[in-house]
Amino acid sequence: MSSIVIGTLYGQMSFMCLLILGVICLRFMKSDDKTYSNHQFLTVGMLTAAAAVVDYIIAIIVYGLWEPGKLVFDTFTVIYFIFIALLSYHWFLYCEAE
Repeated sequence: MSSIVIGTLYGQMSFMCLLILGVICLRFMKSDDKTYSNHQFLTVGMLTAAAAVVDYIIAIIVYGLWEPGKLVFDTFTVIYFIFIALLSYHWFLYCEAE
């Protein structure tokens, strides 16, 4: 498979992931149940969506659609791993709350 085909499939997967996460987060935001575990699950959903957006930007850079400097690429990579660390922490809090 060519790099463009793989990049296109990756982009479609990321878009669908963001769409599903958006629907889930909207349903939790509209819910009347404001328990701590629901709040943590909403936070997990938002952090996952943010990580997916940053990962999508990294993919755009890797597949050559945007060619910024190395510092910009490294900054997005660090931001991605910060989101993943926060996500794992909030997932732990959600699991403990449940």
